Amino acid sequence: MKQEPTAATMAGIYKLLDMELSDVNADIIRVQENAAAEMISETADGILDELKRIFIKMQDVWIYGDGSDQDPETIHACLTEIYRAGIQIAGMSVRLAAITRHGIIQSEPLKRIDGGF
Repeated sequence: MKQEPTAATMAGIYKLLDMELSDVNADIIRVQENAAAEMISETADGILDELKRIFIKMQDVWIYGDGSDQDPETIHACLTEIYRAGIQIAGMSVRLAAITRHGIIQSEPLKRIDGGF
């Protein structure tokens, strides 16, 4: 099974990244200088929390899907929660990429190069 996203998906992600980068730039300008580090930490923690939710729901699906209880509503509810968590992770991952991209753009070595030093 293929593990990598398609080229069209990646193009869409880069478009979303540009939109999110604009938002990150606005957020970081309004707050303290350590904002990027805090935003990275908070976003990464959010992704980790959602991943934990997915693993818990995956266990629920396997427990309910093992033949002992084939209640379609229960399985549907678990899969819906996994879907929602996946969407949250995707959004937070784009946000995390935008925050780190901002950090790359603003890093001191690049500032020296851009300034002609």
